[in-house]
Amino acid sequence: MIIDLNKFIEKEKPYWIKLEGMLSSIENDSSVSLNFKEIQDLHYLYSRASSGLSKIQTYSTNSDDFYYLNNLVSNTYSFLYSEKIKKKFNLINFILLTFPSAFRRHLNAFIFATLVFLTGGLLGGGIILLDYDAKAYLMPFSHLLKSPSERVKEEKRTIGNNKSKNHGAFASMLMTHNTKVALLSMALGLTLGLGTLALTFYNGVMLGAVAVDYILHNETVFLLGWLLPHGVIEIPALLIASQAGFIFASRQLNFKNKYEKVADKIQARKDLLTLMGGTAIMLVWAGLIESFLSQYHEPTLPYSFKIGFGIIEFTLLILLLMGVFSLKLKKEASLD
Repeated sequence: MIIDLNKFIEKEKPYWIKLEGMLSSIENDSSVSLNFKEIQDLHYLYSRASSGLSKIQTYSTNSDDFYYLNNLVSNTYSFLYSEKIKKKFNLINFILLTFPSAFRRHLNAFIFATLVFLTGGLLGGGIILLDYDAKAYLMPFSHLLKSPSERVKEEKRTIGNNKSKNHGAFASMLMTHNTKVALLSMALGLTLGLGTLALTFYNGVMLGAVAVDYILHNETVFLLGWLLPHGVIEIPALLIASQAGFIFASRQLNFKNKYEKVADKIQARKDLLTLMGGTAIMLVWAGLIESFLSQYHEPTLPYSFKIGFGIIEFTLLILLLMGVFSLKLKKEASLD
């Protein structure tokens, strides 16, 4: 598309001047603290300037306007990612605002990952129903190869026998394993998403097989009490890792308008790091819950308590990811 470059610069320059003014006032006064609206404005102006830089770069790289805008975008980028900003990192803001916002910006990728996972679950459960002997090929851990009824009896027999030590080590192993799976799921986005797709599907197959196995042996309540407390966090965390993998893949396919490439790449990079940071926090929480709650069964802990705890966790997670808590945070920030 051919554009009138002079007209474009005349239209966009007021936004560049406004961005330059904001940046200068912040850099000249280290005590300045931006509220949520000002942060939004800064991000918008930066994204617009980055997009404008891509457009000008297409037609002219020797003009004064190009050098001016290039320096402005570079300085803004340096400011946004400077050590000063990193030192002001707020974990609560990250969990309640930054992480859910990044999640919702790429909700379609999460929905796709969930559908792939559920499809795998249906296949895994169907295989167990049709050919129970296939269980040996589907279960990821040796303890899952036992009969569910035998597993339940064994759990009840071992109550009080160094349980916290044994399950703590088991949970640590699972935490490490799940973190590796999460990182792998994102990294496989390099395969244009095919690796992420396969891994997400296989995780669904395994869980579907385990679930149907326990249901067939009338151990549904045990299954829910065992999986819900940590699973309602662990499974979404792995799906968010898959979401990140699909985002990674989509950036390589480059479906976006070329004039938005600079801004989009920067935002996507930030979102990928944010999603993986949120995933890591979720997996740590899931590991702790598995260590201190999930592996304790009746009569030590009633199944009703564990199931109820899992339902509450899942409800809070949905509210968090949908931005319910961040709305309150935004209102408080706008009042400051």
